[in-house]
Amino acid sequence: GWYGFNFGSTLDFDDELADVAGRIAVCTTLSAASAGVVTVCLDRALSPAKEFEVTAMCNGILAGLVSVTAGCASVPTWSAVVLGGVGGFVYFAASRLVLRCRVDDPLDAFAVHGACGAWGVLGAAVLSSGHYSEGGLIAGKGDMLGAAAVFVLAVSSWSASMSLVVFCALDKLQLLRLPHRYLAMAGGGIDAGARLDASTHSGLAFVECRPAIPSSTRRPAAPADEQAVAGVGAVELQ
Repeated sequence: GWYGFNFGSTLDFDDELADVAGRIAVCTTLSAASAGVVTVCLDRALSPAKEFEVTAMCNGILAGLVSVTAGCASVPTWSAVVLGGVGGFVYFAASRLVLRCRVDDPLDAFAVHGACGAWGVLGAAVLSSGHYSEGGLIAGKGDMLGAAAVFVLAVSSWSASMSLVVFCALDKLQLLRLPHRYLAMAGGGIDAGARLDASTHSGLAFVECRPAIPSSTRRPAAPADEQAVAGVGAVELQ
């Protein structure tokens, strides 16, 4: 996956490029790890449940991978930790902002790829080392930061304008949202998403959406057959 198109992009493994590929792999790993730790700690500290969530860790790792991709070949290893750590904060803040704005983004695609992607481009322009590239802001060169800012603005403008055209067209054709009959079948409440998956696709998208087995229908496990256990023990002894 990410390792393939980060250090696999060298396309060769001679003596010089092997060192570059190895450094890219280390930077990719460090950024992913630091972002995952930052994100899961933020989620644990600020969520009402006060629990460590696996999904927060997974999205944090993705945020770190996105954050380091732009500069994976040009930043030193300590900068990769900084890129990932800040990327964790960026992802968490962007995810909460999207939720507060009531934007339908169940995969946190904007927070992971949009916000952290923009941070990764700007961060690479700041933290790139003069030993591996022309150097960024820490190397005394601010030209790269200006170019990165223009690039982020250009890509954001292009993506926003094209998305607006597509979404407006879908809205006019009444294809932007599911028909009302499906929404009525799903009903309201906290489990509406699970019921919508079941009514539309005859299945559930996420394991955590599966209904719990009521305690009244649960049965205790059958007691072990002593003869069967003894037989297994005899086979093992032989």
